[in-house]
Amino acid sequence: MMILTPADVTGPRIVTEGQLRAALLPVLGIDRWAQDTVGDLWRKGAPMPMRGPGGEEMRILLPTQFRTWFADVAQRLGIQGEAQWQR
Repeated sequence: MMILTPADVTGPRIVTEGQLRAALLPVLGIDRWAQDTVGDLWRKGAPMPMRGPGGEEMRILLPTQFRTWFADVAQRLGIQGEAQWQR
């Protein structure tokens, strides 16, 4: 899973926290506040009964959750555009 900017966000994603961090940290750079919010975003997702790689917990993230998070982060970091999720 890749998460990029800008464009539309479509459909929910099922991810581990590690997968979400791997997808988002390159976009967020070295900003510690923004990096810390990735865990907050992941915890807003609904837990899944199945486990991911290495037995990690997986959660369902909805596009609305991601858009809200991205809008806040983008404003604080000066990132242009909207969020896009790509598979």
